[in-house]
Amino acid sequence: IKTMNNKKRDSRCMLWPIIYKEWIKLRLVLILSALTFVAFSLFSVYNLHHLITRQGSEHVWLAAMLRDAIFTKTLYWLPLIAGVYLATFQFLPEITSNRIKLTLHLPCDMEKSIGVMTFFGQVALLIISAISMIIVNVGFSSVLADEIVEAHLITMIPWFLTGIIAYTLGVFIYLEPTKLRRT
Repeated sequence: IKTMNNKKRDSRCMLWPIIYKEWIKLRLVLILSALTFVAFSLFSVYNLHHLITRQGSEHVWLAAMLRDAIFTKTLYWLPLIAGVYLATFQFLPEITSNRIKLTLHLPCDMEKSIGVMTFFGQVALLIISAISMIIVNVGFSSVLADEIVEAHLITMIPWFLTGIIAYTLGVFIYLEPTKLRRT
């Protein structure tokens, strides 16, 4: 009977409370990250429109087609920085004040708890990246051909994936139990 009760408790794992706890803990960091991504995306759109008014649309089109100019360079390092930033603010306070032990002693599987926490961060970065790509798509589509806009969006995908990979790597580093392996 005890084994059956433990299995019931594990099957009704506290996933939503963990997600809510992560949201409460990270909401300011996520809002700040989203606002930064929106600002940098709008800045890229503004730069493109300013370049078109200053140099002319023919020059911008030739630069995009013949020289493979990328007009979203301002977003290049931002996802990487945001991934490391989010992993740091999500897991470093819990590791340094030993609150992670409390989370791992919930009536839920330890791997599932850590997985939900990590998944929350990855989905948050994915949503922020999608918002940024939508802004660039809408802003660029009004002045550039669809092929050029598509090339810019395809160019941005590895940058955003780098942010998610940096976040996951940061989580692995912060959750490593031995200090020797963290360095």
